Amino acid sequence: LLPSSMTNLPSEIEGEEPPSMRMLTSLEPTCPSPLTGWLGSCLQCCSCFHVRPINNSPFLNLPIVPTSVFNLLHNTRSSGSRVQSPTSPLPACSLQQCLSNFTAIERVSEVDCMNCALQNELTSLEDEMCLLEGAISDLDRRGEDATELRTEMNEYQTRRSILSNLSPDADELPEDIIDMPKPKRQEAIKCLLLTRLPTVLCLHVQRRYYNPSTNHVAKAMQHVVFPEVLDVSDYCAYSGSRMKQESWAGKRSGGDCHSCSSSTSSSAAGYGRASTDTDDTILYRLKSVVEHRGNAYTGHYQTYRRLLSAERQLHGKGKWALVSDEHVAIVDWNTVKNCQAYMLFYEAVQ
Repeated sequence: LLPSSMTNLPSEIEGEEPPSMRMLTSLEPTCPSPLTGWLGSCLQCCSCFHVRPINNSPFLNLPIVPTSVFNLLHNTRSSGSRVQSPTSPLPACSLQQCLSNFTAIERVSEVDCMNCALQNELTSLEDEMCLLEGAISDLDRRGEDATELRTEMNEYQTRRSILSNLSPDADELPEDIIDMPKPKRQEAIKCLLLTRLPTVLCLHVQRRYYNPSTNHVAKAMQHVVFPEVLDVSDYCAYSGSRMKQESWAGKRSGGDCHSCSSSTSSSAAGYGRASTDTDDTILYRLKSVVEHRGNAYTGHYQTYRRLLSAERQLHGKGKWALVSDEHVAIVDWNTVKNCQAYMLFYEAVQ
């Protein structure tokens, strides 16, 4: 679940248009490659609940893993327990489940939080000023000199004013402040969201993985079910399901950061996937699939490409071309959807 502050919307797109349009406007050809998009990293401190501005970085493809690999690595890190090997026959997973895992909330530790340091310092200053105020009042009632205490009070007030105006998210903090608070190491929760959409979305299904239990590299054989038309609104920062969330993990009303993050990061449901009554979809149409046939160390690549005659057919009743070295054949969608996808190329439906 995401608070409105988590999306950190730029002022120029804070309008009345549907949230999906805010993402679709990012499809303008301002990038050197149609594959280029922006991926935003969102971070919230579990102690002070401060949400940092989204940190954007460009990408050419999104690396996703089959759910069997995700579960194996997650369980190995958390408990050291063994689970069924992804190389064994497993029930199929969906592309949407893989994307939900990719954007799922996760708990991280040892994160520097400057906001915690500033808030702790300000709280300490307020306590000191409260004590000084009482001491000054007591001296005034007795007619004694309180000049030194008032000087000390002014110093505290000046420091409080300086620290109150500091941004915990500033790239550089002033160096002339005496005894600048040091960032505090805290636990936090983070997630990844799409903040600028590419014209062509490339999804890289990373089947090759390292199994720490066996100390070997293997290839995950789990089938990933992929649709011809993919709705990516659930994985965008500025989509309807995101914008309608009013709270996130670590609610100020006594919410527990750990329980909230663990309860919302299931691979089946993803997180923050609020159902809406309005059509706020962001659609991509499958254009090409690259398949890898073989094991973790050797194999062969072949490509399925939607034919131009099928471009007008949104739900894919048309034909596809299978290209494998010099071999080219015409196949139907049933053949394509059963392949072991390695890379998927989706084009935005304008």
